[in-house]
Amino acid sequence: MTTRMTRSRRTTADGETVADLAITHSRAAIAALVGVMTNEKSSDASRVSAANAILDRAWGRAGQNLDVSKDGAEEEEDFAAILSAARARVAAGRES
Repeated sequence: MTTRMTRSRRTTADGETVADLAITHSRAAIAALVGVMTNEKSSDASRVSAANAILDRAWGRAGQNLDVSKDGAEEEEDFAAILSAARARVAAGRES
């Protein structure tokens, strides 16, 4: 499956797109994150959060590891149960 990233087409009262308006503030936003990250008076949580935001934008988010230690038959049974439960929820939603 291919995921296509598109910018928001929502517009402000002036006819400018929200995405374009946000882009104009990108440098200031990064500077604010750097300011929080390097400010010794900021809480540790704020500094780490700012650092993570900067790294995510620079390098992308870190991948997530999946546990695939189950054997194939057990995995198929789990998937079938999850799929069946999801179908039941969808059907219940249509009935209400």
